[in-house]
Amino acid sequence: MAENKGKKVMVDFYADWCSACKELEEKTFSNEAVKSAMDNYVLVQVDLTANDEAARAISSKYSIFGPPAILFFDENGERIKSADIIGFKTSDEFLKHLGAI
Repeated sequence: MAENKGKKVMVDFYADWCSACKELEEKTFSNEAVKSAMDNYVLVQVDLTANDEAARAISSKYSIFGPPAILFFDENGERIKSADIIGFKTSDEFLKHLGAI
């Protein structure tokens, strides 16, 4: 987060075993309008696949109970909790959500 000070950041918590995560990749994040809208963000992906100590620690730090979870941070590195996404969103829902942040 410190490396991206001054930029908006989107953090995607995912796991290889998460079917909703795969659905987000295939249906939502692959949409051209979504890709364009996400150009305004530095994209960070956190892999929770291993469910090891490091994965549990970062999940605990951000109160993530499991993937998929998408968190948004403003240009000052402050989390915008009202913008959190938990679970699958269609491309239209995701675009509407980004527009409201």
